[in-house]
Amino acid sequence: MRRGECHVLQVRNTGESGVRGVKSKNAVFDSRVSRSSIWSQRGRSALFMLWLVTTALATSSCGTKHAILNFAAPQSATAGSPFTVTVSVTINNQPDTAINSRLHFTSTDTTAILPGDYYFTPADGGSHTWPSGFILMTPGNQTISGEIVDAIGINGNVSISVTR
Repeated sequence: MRRGECHVLQVRNTGESGVRGVKSKNAVFDSRVSRSSIWSQRGRSALFMLWLVTTALATSSCGTKHAILNFAAPQSATAGSPFTVTVSVTINNQPDTAINSRLHFTSTDTTAILPGDYYFTPADGGSHTWPSGFILMTPGNQTISGEIVDAIGINGNVSISVTR
């Protein structure tokens, strides 16, 4: 498994004597198999156990599911001077300690000096700090944005007033 991917076992009724496991990048349970349809299939109690395991994996193995990026940065900065930024990843206002995904930065300041992509790991405890890691060059209101590359919709930003 590559960093940031969440592989879960999807359960499908193949009409045969077994079930087929499918790896999924998006941690989605195949909803075509319902609890009641599993119970109604005689001699397939193992299938129900797979459903339970799949549901648990879909809700807990992916550290980035429903996460929010929070930025801690100064409200203002001097053009050309480095400053510190901390990015925290939370789920339900709690640190996402299971995250293992790549974070990518962009800025409205096209001449900004930003850190390269960073791979969060569970050892980060849901937070990472870049001491003196950001430099904005263009005066005015600028935005620094971050996005988890392999997860749709997990992003955040901070606005900073840059002075000369």
